[in-house]
Amino acid sequence: MNTCPACGREGILDAARFCPDCGAGLVVAADPTTGTPTTGTNIDVRQDVGAQSGGSVTGVDLGGVSGPVNVNQQGDSFKVQLGNVGAGGQVAVGKNITQSGAGGAAYSAADRAALADELERVAEALASPEVPPDRRLLGTEFLRQLKGTLLREDGVPDAAVVQVCGDWLLDNIPTLHPALADALTGPAGARALAAAGDAAVGWGRARLGGDGQHIPR
Repeated sequence: MNTCPACGREGILDAARFCPDCGAGLVVAADPTTGTPTTGTNIDVRQDVGAQSGGSVTGVDLGGVSGPVNVNQQGDSFKVQLGNVGAGGQVAVGKNITQSGAGGAAYSAADRAALADELERVAEALASPEVPPDRRLLGTEFLRQLKGTLLREDGVPDAAVVQVCGDWLLDNIPTLHPALADALTGPAGARALAAAGDAAVGWGRARLGGDGQHIPR
């Protein structure tokens, strides 16, 4: 059983990674070089990396991980501070590794601010008299949810929310397509989709199209 280092709650299951009372990260491993307890996501991986042609690589598919990630390789210790790893992100850890295409540029606070401005133009298009009142009412809610996930500051955007809300808006209010495409295929919008992962990127390419877009291919 574990004890929370923050609030002192006792009797927490060993499999738990967060305190059920205060939400603090629990000790899950010790630093292999110092023996100091650490918190976060701990990965033990035996890594055999050969030449790119004919070699083999052992790795771990993380999905999306919030918080520090500790990577321990049998026989060697690598201290890695990765922060938040978005779904679809790739990180190489080891000796003599060359890696390319590790992921798109980071989705920053400045990107969120720029995308917020672009999405306001979508809201303006939604307010057009050409949009039937009943569609405008529902569209406002779908746009609110879309903005909520794309502009969130506490994690990566949710690809499923992007797809569901984007599809409804495009299918039910086709006049929004130009404004929505401008918002999500520009630099900030493309980085938001990239942060959400491959599913969101694929959706953007399929539904929004357009020449000169910044969505990764």
